[in-house]
Amino acid sequence: MTVKTDAAPADALGAIIRSRTIVDLSVIVDQFYPAFQQESQEFLMVPTHMPGPGGLGYRGPMYETIMIHDDHTGTHCDAPAHQVPPVESGLPNAGPMGKVTLEQLDPRHMMGPACVIDCTDLLAEVDRSVRRSPVITREKVEAWEQQHGQLREGDVVLFRTTWTELYYKQFPEGLQFTRHHPAPNGRTIEHLVERGIKLVGLDTLGIGMFQDDYEPHVVAGHAGMIVVEKLTNLSQLPPRGAFFIFLPWKVKRASGGLGRAIAIV
Repeated sequence: MTVKTDAAPADALGAIIRSRTIVDLSVIVDQFYPAFQQESQEFLMVPTHMPGPGGLGYRGPMYETIMIHDDHTGTHCDAPAHQVPPVESGLPNAGPMGKVTLEQLDPRHMMGPACVIDCTDLLAEVDRSVRRSPVITREKVEAWEQQHGQLREGDVVLFRTTWTELYYKQFPEGLQFTRHHPAPNGRTIEHLVERGIKLVGLDTLGIGMFQDDYEPHVVAGHAGMIVVEKLTNLSQLPPRGAFFIFLPWKVKRASGGLGRAIAIV
Protein backbone atom coordinates (compact mmCIF):
# COMPACT_ATOMS: atom_id res chain seq x y z
CA MET A 1 0.00 0.00 0.00
CA THR A 2 1.27 3.50 -0.90
CA VAL A 3 0.47 6.47 1.34
CA LYS A 4 0.92 10.00 -0.02
CA THR A 5 3.63 11.81 1.88
CA ASP A 6 1.74 15.10 1.72
CA ALA A 7 -1.36 13.65 3.38
CA ALA A 8 -2.29 14.89 6.85
CA PRO A 9 -1.04 12.49 9.57
CA ALA A 10 -4.59 11.55 10.57
CA ASP A 11 -5.53 10.76 6.96
CA ALA A 12 -2.39 8.69 6.43
CA LEU A 13 -2.87 6.76 9.66
CA GLY A 14 -6.56 6.22 8.93
CA ALA A 15 -5.77 4.85 5.49
CA ILE A 16 -3.27 2.38 6.93
CA ILE A 17 -5.65 1.18 9.65
CA ARG A 18 -8.57 0.76 7.22
CA SER A 19 -6.41 -1.45 5.02
CA ARG A 20 -5.38 -3.71 7.90
CA THR A 21 -6.95 -6.25 10.26
CA ILE A 22 -7.61 -5.31 13.89
CA VAL A 23 -7.06 -8.22 16.29
CA ASP A 24 -8.61 -7.93 19.75
CA LEU A 25 -6.05 -9.20 22.26
CA SER A 26 -8.23 -8.70 25.36
CA VAL A 27 -9.99 -11.34 27.44
CA ILE A 28 -13.61 -10.95 28.50
CA VAL A 29 -14.20 -9.82 32.10
CA ASP A 30 -17.21 -11.31 33.87
CA GLN A 31 -18.22 -12.75 37.24
CA PHE A 32 -18.19 -16.24 35.74
CA TYR A 33 -14.63 -16.07 34.40
CA PRO A 34 -11.34 -16.43 36.31
CA ALA A 35 -10.13 -13.40 38.24
CA PHE A 36 -6.68 -13.54 39.83
CA GLN A 37 -5.29 -15.61 42.67
CA GLN A 38 -7.27 -16.74 45.66
CA GLU A 39 -6.06 -13.82 47.78
CA SER A 40 -7.37 -11.18 45.37
CA GLN A 41 -10.76 -9.56 44.99
CA GLU A 42 -13.06 -11.46 42.66
CA PHE A 43 -14.82 -9.45 39.99
CA LEU A 44 -18.30 -8.31 41.05
CA MET A 45 -20.78 -6.35 38.97
CA VAL A 46 -24.14 -5.08 40.19
CA PRO A 47 -26.56 -3.70 37.57
CA THR A 48 -28.47 -0.56 38.50
CA HIS A 49 -31.65 0.27 36.61
CA MET A 50 -33.65 3.46 36.51
CA PRO A 51 -36.88 2.83 34.59
CA GLY A 52 -37.95 6.48 34.57
CA PRO A 53 -36.92 10.00 35.57
CA GLY A 54 -35.19 10.22 38.93
CA GLY A 55 -35.53 12.77 41.69
CA LEU A 56 -34.12 15.54 39.51
CA GLY A 57 -36.64 14.75 36.81
CA TYR A 58 -34.34 14.23 33.83
CA ARG A 59 -32.47 10.94 34.23
CA GLY A 60 -33.90 7.71 32.93
CA PRO A 61 -34.62 5.26 31.66
CA MET A 62 -30.99 4.17 31.88
CA TYR A 63 -28.71 1.26 32.64
CA GLU A 64 -25.51 1.47 34.71
CA THR A 65 -23.38 -0.96 36.68
CA ILE A 66 -21.34 -0.83 39.87
CA MET A 67 -18.10 -2.82 39.61
CA ILE A 68 -15.79 -4.04 42.37
CA HIS A 69 -12.54 -5.69 41.35
CA ASP A 70 -8.79 -6.00 41.76
CA ASP A 71 -6.81 -3.67 39.47
CA HIS A 72 -5.13 -6.75 37.99
CA THR A 73 -8.36 -8.23 36.64
CA GLY A 74 -8.72 -9.15 32.98
CA THR A 75 -6.26 -7.88 30.40
CA HIS A 76 -4.32 -5.32 32.38
CA CYS A 77 -0.93 -3.75 32.97
CA ASP A 78 1.34 -3.67 35.99
CA ALA A 79 2.88 -0.35 36.94
CA PRO A 80 6.42 -0.48 38.43
CA ALA A 81 5.02 0.20 41.93
CA HIS A 82 3.13 -3.11 41.85
CA GLN A 83 6.03 -5.08 43.35
CA VAL A 84 8.69 -2.41 43.88
CA PRO A 85 8.17 -0.60 47.22
CA PRO A 86 9.26 3.05 47.58
CA VAL A 87 12.76 3.68 48.93
CA GLU A 88 11.63 5.13 52.25
CA SER A 89 9.56 2.03 53.04
CA GLY A 90 12.65 0.06 54.02
CA LEU A 91 11.06 -3.04 52.48
CA PRO A 92 12.89 -5.62 50.35
CA ASN A 93 13.28 -4.74 46.64
CA ALA A 94 12.60 -1.04 47.31
CA GLY A 95 13.65 1.53 44.73
CA PRO A 96 12.75 4.85 43.07
CA MET A 97 10.26 3.13 40.76
CA GLY A 98 8.19 2.28 43.83
CA LYS A 99 6.41 5.60 43.42
CA VAL A 100 5.54 5.10 39.75
CA THR A 101 1.85 4.19 39.69
CA LEU A 102 -0.60 3.76 36.84
CA GLU A 103 -1.43 7.38 36.04
CA GLN A 104 2.26 8.20 35.53
CA LEU A 105 2.86 5.66 32.74
CA ASP A 106 3.83 7.15 29.39
CA PRO A 107 1.31 6.19 26.66
CA ARG A 108 4.16 6.27 24.13
CA HIS A 109 5.56 3.17 25.84
CA MET A 110 2.24 1.32 25.54
CA MET A 111 2.47 0.78 21.79
CA GLY A 112 5.00 -0.34 19.24
CA PRO A 113 6.00 -3.01 16.72
CA ALA A 114 5.06 -6.42 18.11
CA CYS A 115 7.73 -9.10 18.45
CA VAL A 116 5.82 -12.32 19.13
CA ILE A 117 7.96 -15.08 20.65
CA ASP A 118 6.49 -18.58 20.39
CA CYS A 119 6.69 -20.35 23.76
CA THR A 120 4.06 -23.02 23.10
CA ASP A 121 6.66 -25.79 23.27
CA LEU A 122 6.87 -25.14 27.02
CA LEU A 123 3.30 -26.38 27.51
CA ALA A 124 4.71 -29.92 27.36
CA GLU A 125 6.65 -29.16 30.56
CA VAL A 126 3.60 -28.12 32.59
CA ASP A 127 3.16 -30.35 35.63
CA ARG A 128 0.20 -29.41 37.82
CA SER A 129 1.41 -31.68 40.62
CA VAL A 130 4.26 -29.28 41.50
CA ARG A 131 4.42 -25.54 42.20
CA ARG A 132 6.53 -24.72 39.17
CA SER A 133 6.27 -22.80 35.90
CA PRO A 134 8.24 -23.80 32.80
CA VAL A 135 10.78 -21.01 32.32
CA ILE A 136 10.93 -18.74 29.27
CA THR A 137 14.70 -18.37 29.11
CA ARG A 138 17.00 -15.68 27.79
CA GLU A 139 18.30 -18.29 25.34
CA LYS A 140 14.81 -18.69 23.86
CA VAL A 141 14.65 -14.94 23.24
CA GLU A 142 18.13 -14.95 21.71
CA ALA A 143 17.16 -17.85 19.42
CA TRP A 144 14.15 -15.82 18.26
CA GLU A 145 16.46 -12.88 17.57
CA GLN A 146 18.73 -15.10 15.48
CA GLN A 147 15.78 -15.95 13.26
CA HIS A 148 13.83 -12.67 13.20
CA GLY A 149 16.36 -9.96 13.99
CA GLN A 150 17.58 -8.31 17.16
CA LEU A 151 15.06 -6.64 19.42
CA ARG A 152 15.22 -2.86 19.24
CA GLU A 153 14.24 -0.01 21.52
CA GLY A 154 10.57 0.72 20.90
CA ASP A 155 9.68 -2.89 20.15
CA VAL A 156 6.98 -4.60 22.21
CA VAL A 157 7.82 -8.16 23.24
CA LEU A 158 4.90 -10.59 23.47
CA PHE A 159 5.36 -14.12 24.82
CA ARG A 160 2.83 -16.45 23.17
CA THR A 161 1.89 -19.59 25.09
CA THR A 162 -1.86 -19.86 24.14
CA TRP A 163 -2.59 -20.26 27.89
CA THR A 164 -5.59 -17.92 27.88
CA GLU A 165 -6.94 -19.50 24.70
CA LEU A 166 -6.77 -22.90 26.38
CA TYR A 167 -7.87 -22.10 29.93
CA TYR A 168 -9.38 -18.63 30.27
CA LYS A 169 -12.95 -19.87 29.96
CA GLN A 170 -16.26 -19.58 31.75
CA PHE A 171 -16.54 -21.68 34.89
CA PRO A 172 -16.33 -24.58 35.55
CA GLU A 173 -13.75 -24.92 32.74
CA GLY A 174 -12.07 -21.73 33.91
CA LEU A 175 -11.02 -23.41 37.14
CA GLN A 176 -8.09 -24.79 35.14
CA PHE A 177 -6.64 -21.27 34.81
CA THR A 178 -3.80 -21.79 37.30
CA ARG A 179 -0.30 -20.49 38.06
CA HIS A 180 1.45 -23.34 36.22
CA HIS A 181 1.81 -21.35 32.99
CA PRO A 182 5.20 -20.64 31.35
CA ALA A 183 6.87 -17.46 32.61
CA PRO A 184 10.19 -15.63 32.16
CA ASN A 185 12.79 -15.44 34.90
CA GLY A 186 14.70 -12.35 35.95
CA ARG A 187 17.58 -13.10 33.59
CA THR A 188 15.22 -13.06 30.61
CA ILE A 189 13.74 -9.73 31.67
CA GLU A 190 17.26 -8.33 32.15
CA HIS A 191 17.96 -9.18 28.50
CA LEU A 192 14.86 -7.24 27.42
CA VAL A 193 15.97 -4.29 29.56
CA GLU A 194 19.38 -4.39 27.85
CA ARG A 195 17.60 -4.22 24.49
CA GLY A 196 15.67 -1.12 25.57
CA ILE A 197 12.26 -2.81 25.73
CA LYS A 198 9.66 -0.69 27.57
CA LEU A 199 6.71 -3.10 27.42
CA VAL A 200 6.44 -6.87 27.67
CA GLY A 201 3.18 -8.79 27.37
CA LEU A 202 2.04 -12.36 27.94
CA ASP A 203 -1.09 -14.43 27.29
CA THR A 204 -0.91 -15.94 30.78
CA LEU A 205 -2.17 -15.08 34.24
CA GLY A 206 0.98 -13.08 34.94
CA ILE A 207 4.69 -12.57 34.38
CA GLY A 208 5.58 -14.23 37.67
CA MET A 209 6.79 -17.80 37.88
CA PHE A 210 4.96 -20.17 40.24
CA GLN A 211 8.28 -20.88 41.96
CA ASP A 212 9.23 -17.18 42.16
CA ASP A 213 6.57 -14.58 41.44
CA TYR A 214 8.75 -11.67 42.51
CA GLU A 215 11.94 -12.01 40.46
CA PRO A 216 10.58 -11.10 36.98
CA HIS A 217 8.22 -8.49 38.44
CA VAL A 218 11.00 -6.81 40.40
CA VAL A 219 13.50 -6.72 37.53
CA ALA A 220 10.86 -5.25 35.21
CA GLY A 221 9.67 -2.81 37.86
CA HIS A 222 13.12 -1.43 38.68
CA ALA A 223 13.67 -0.81 34.96
CA GLY A 224 10.36 1.04 34.63
CA MET A 225 9.08 -1.62 32.24
CA ILE A 226 5.31 -1.92 31.71
CA VAL A 227 3.97 -5.48 31.95
CA VAL A 228 0.70 -6.42 30.20
CA GLU A 229 -0.85 -9.67 31.40
CA LYS A 230 -3.78 -11.89 30.35
CA LEU A 231 -3.54 -11.12 26.66
CA THR A 232 -5.19 -13.51 24.22
CA ASN A 233 -5.29 -14.31 20.49
CA LEU A 234 -1.52 -13.88 20.12
CA SER A 235 -1.65 -16.88 17.78
CA GLN A 236 -3.23 -14.54 15.22
CA LEU A 237 -0.09 -12.38 15.06
CA PRO A 238 3.07 -12.98 13.00
CA PRO A 239 6.50 -13.04 14.68
CA ARG A 240 7.05 -9.53 13.30
CA GLY A 241 4.86 -7.14 11.37
CA ALA A 242 1.95 -6.31 13.71
CA PHE A 243 1.61 -3.09 15.69
CA PHE A 244 0.56 -3.46 19.34
CA ILE A 245 -1.49 -0.95 21.36
CA PHE A 246 -2.62 -1.18 24.97
CA LEU A 247 -4.35 1.71 26.73
CA PRO A 248 -5.41 1.32 30.37
CA TRP A 249 -7.67 3.63 32.30
CA LYS A 250 -6.00 6.42 34.28
CA VAL A 251 -6.45 5.91 38.02
CA LYS A 252 -4.26 7.76 40.48
CA ARG A 253 -2.11 5.60 42.79
CA ALA A 254 -3.26 2.35 41.16
CA SER A 255 -0.76 -0.50 40.97
CA GLY A 256 -2.13 -1.53 37.59
CA GLY A 257 -5.15 -1.14 35.41
CA LEU A 258 -7.59 -2.83 33.07
CA GLY A 259 -7.46 -1.85 29.43
CA ARG A 260 -8.07 -2.89 25.84
CA ALA A 261 -5.22 -4.41 23.88
CA ILE A 262 -5.31 -4.61 20.10
CA ALA A 263 -2.93 -5.36 17.27
CA ILE A 264 -2.97 -3.89 13.79
CA VAL A 265 -1.87 -6.61 11.37
